[in-house]
Amino acid sequence: MASSYSRDGTYYFADGNVTILVSTTLFKVHRPILARDGSTFVDLFALDNIATTNSGSDSRILEGEGTTDENPILLQGDTVDEFRDLLCVLYALPSEIATIMAAKGDLIQLSNVVRMAHKYHYITTEAWALRTLLACFSSQPVASLLTHSLVQITEVAVLCENKPLLDAVRREWKYLVAERKDLAIAINVMGRLGIRDIEGLAYYGMLLEGRQRWDSDPNLTRDQRIRLLSGYYNLTEASEALTHTPPKFVHHPHCDDEDDCNDDRTIFWNLVTCSAPDVGIGSPTPIEKCSDLMGKLGNAVNVMMALNRDTVDRTNHMGCNFWYSRCRGLALQETMRLSKETEENMMNFFVDLA
Repeated sequence: MASSYSRDGTYYFADGNVTILVSTTLFKVHRPILARDGSTFVDLFALDNIATTNSGSDSRILEGEGTTDENPILLQGDTVDEFRDLLCVLYALPSEIATIMAAKGDLIQLSNVVRMAHKYHYITTEAWALRTLLACFSSQPVASLLTHSLVQITEVAVLCENKPLLDAVRREWKYLVAERKDLAIAINVMGRLGIRDIEGLAYYGMLLEGRQRWDSDPNLTRDQRIRLLSGYYNLTEASEALTHTPPKFVHHPHCDDEDDCNDDRTIFWNLVTCSAPDVGIGSPTPIEKCSDLMGKLGNAVNVMMALNRDTVDRTNHMGCNFWYSRCRGLALQETMRLSKETEENMMNFFVDLA
């Protein structure tokens, strides 16, 4: 059986005392190295020693697992690269560790170390690898990271429930989605890992790209295309309703007349959420699509921020008295809250059809 396996070119030591099989590659390494840091290999080797001791001095000692190429310890679910990268750290010299810790460290290698250290309970090694991975990842220029690498880093961030690393990869995914890059990949990865808010934003970005784009994308499933259709209907309906339903807010303590203020606010809200550039206030171009709910909310936030800075052009809208309301700041806060809440819960619009 061993003849069908190949020996690893780096980590097959002549003086090694334990043989590990990963896929079709044999590694012959040293038990004390694998047993470092309280790993699960400590218990594995302890069980092997007990089995050998209990075999009895008068009987033939059974050949233990991992003692020869013909009877290696088989590691399930790992790749050769992952195990090799773990061994690289376990056997590393100080100068080699410094290279791994450098700003341009190999992010895939570090991700592999994190994954393997987590799986086999190398506690301090996992903590070190997570810190190093975060430092190297954070030093990368924006948009310079390959999506394949980002996927792997996101997987280990979720696996280890490491909030600092997860926050960092979330920012990168949000940038990609905002630029409408790799949207189908984002939809699939975020859905698989349960990162619901960014999954919703990826669906939203794909929706705004148009049906021709998502009908032709081979990375989208039929169910995902159905969700996009559902999202188009729900967002169009919500976008149309938004113009007639300004968010409620608590009035300023010195508001002159709350009823008049609400009426003026409704007129103003209609203007800032109107899609027609010759009627509304704010962006000189139309809202991107009738389903562009976030476009309307974003325009509303920008106009109301300008209103609070007193930099809005009022020339064509002198009949709107909300310019002078003491409640402008409170209305801005509530509009920003609504925009943030809508963005975070975007996935709710892309529901499965019964």
